[in-house]
Amino acid sequence: LTLKAVSVYGRWTGASGNVRTSVPLFDVCGGSLTLAKPSSGRLTEVACVRGDFMRNAGAVSVWKDGTFRIESGAIIRDCRNSYVDDGSGAGRGGAVLVDNGRAELFGGTITNCFANHGGGVFIGNLAEVEVKGDMVIAGNFRLDGVTPNNLVVYDCGKMVLTGPLT
Repeated sequence: LTLKAVSVYGRWTGASGNVRTSVPLFDVCGGSLTLAKPSSGRLTEVACVRGDFMRNAGAVSVWKDGTFRIESGAIIRDCRNSYVDDGSGAGRGGAVLVDNGRAELFGGTITNCFANHGGGVFIGNLAEVEVKGDMVIAGNFRLDGVTPNNLVVYDCGKMVLTGPLT
């Protein structure tokens, strides 16, 4: 699936105005998802507005040999994984979780996301993440909203930097 020049907003409302869900906006299991470089003057954006996710990632979870790519100009913002770690390893990835899959971070921005482990990106078991282009992973925090928590590489995860990472 390729998304180009679109905005996807995850918004859940309930009696309290903030409902929890245990699934991300995109669950990539064995397939692929690309947030493509938008045309001039257009925007490719994924925002988790007032979403309060639990367990694994707010915007994108990549599993079982799935592949996720974000390109220059695409944005993931305002995601929150509020799961408090109970020792199970949950609460990973405010925006993106890669576990036994691949991510190609070839530009774009991941910002204003929150989780106990990897507010921006969590790279887990047997995951491979390649970073090149002008990728910005900044302004992401632990759930306390104070402690910076942009990127976590855990267990047997692997990250290859071939370009700048801000």
